[in-house]
Amino acid sequence: MNRTYPDKEGIHLYRQRVKNLLDAVSFKEPDKVPVGFDYISWPYGYAGVTLEEVIEDPAANARAYTRFMNDIEFDLTFNPGMYMPYTAYQALGSEVFFLCDDKCTVQHNQALHNFISDDDFDVLIDHFSYFINAYYPKKYLKAFQGTKKNAYRALKTAAQEIVKLNEFTNLVAKTALFEYQILLVGTSVDPKIDESYNLRDTMPMYFSTLDDLFDKYRGMENVFYDLVDNPEKIDRAIAAIEAYKPEMKWPDRDYSEYPLPFALAGYHVAPFLNTEQYEKYWFQGFKNRMLPFAEQGLKIFLKGEGSFLHTIERFKDFPPGSILIQLDSDDPIEAKRKLGGTQSLAAGIKTSMLSPIVYDKKRCFDHLKRMFDELAPGGGFVFYQDMPLLSPSDADPYTIQEVWDFVNNLAKGKA
Repeated sequence: MNRTYPDKEGIHLYRQRVKNLLDAVSFKEPDKVPVGFDYISWPYGYAGVTLEEVIEDPAANARAYTRFMNDIEFDLTFNPGMYMPYTAYQALGSEVFFLCDDKCTVQHNQALHNFISDDDFDVLIDHFSYFINAYYPKKYLKAFQGTKKNAYRALKTAAQEIVKLNEFTNLVAKTALFEYQILLVGTSVDPKIDESYNLRDTMPMYFSTLDDLFDKYRGMENVFYDLVDNPEKIDRAIAAIEAYKPEMKWPDRDYSEYPLPFALAGYHVAPFLNTEQYEKYWFQGFKNRMLPFAEQGLKIFLKGEGSFLHTIERFKDFPPGSILIQLDSDDPIEAKRKLGGTQSLAAGIKTSMLSPIVYDKKRCFDHLKRMFDELAPGGGFVFYQDMPLLSPSDADPYTIQEVWDFVNNLAKGKA
């Protein structure tokens, strides 16, 4: 991690990978189908360490986390390196995130997540600034229920943990870019791989405000209840949260000139909504927010969750080739048919097929051949998993090496 920028060979590789990705999403057949890799805590198992062992040292953490990049060939990732800062939550007296028994995987403990009551919901709606800055922290975080001195100490500790996480993430990004020329798609890094490492203004993102209620405040059960019995409260809560958010900036540049012009959007609650709710609470906000950027040449990586074939044709409202959709449980071949050459897909394998319990080399390779035969011709295809390798136990290192070697040969037309 000492290199400040790639050598000429690295620059050439990086630019070729960018070209292949942009060709693929623009429905041109690339020289090589872009090959991605999605992971969260799996790299620690590959390195033979635990997150718990290295979390206090961002440099050691990043070295361990990126060790696998030397052995596994891939062109891009949408998840360069991130774990939930459970130590920061712990400092604030929250048990919502915790470290699993493997000492690598951070989990969300939904059973301990204190979603807000109906009375609290009224406070959120009527006084959101007060709710988010005072009411909610004091009621739901133990660190703010004692003295000011203890609260300040806890807040300082939590901030220090966030600083460590940011340093780690930045080191991972630099290693991926400079040593391995891996594309960090959808991040705020502007990889001008020529003479220096540059950071760019954060790229546009879209996550629906209903997801804020779903994930942070009301929870799944209450949101579904409110959508049926109290939709007006959902509407008022969304208006209160959005009024508090920074003003949306409209595109002021030609994003097609960016080296890697990708923004980010994601599904979460959307697949659970009916058609009318989907239009109101997800798609219209997405269209209002992101269409102006897409019209200025920005590509959008959409991280899908669950089954959403019933919504996928709505993306035909966007310029052709402007959205790259990561599929989850849906059939990629059926998704390609429904899109009709308008938007591209990030798909190809289910992470569950890589599990040591079920991995079958012949079955896996036959599946991969079919995916490339069906999805690669004519462009519009990026190889990617449906879900990340979350934990070290999700796949043996040998399996990943074997499968990704085969995938890269398919992507180069050599298998």
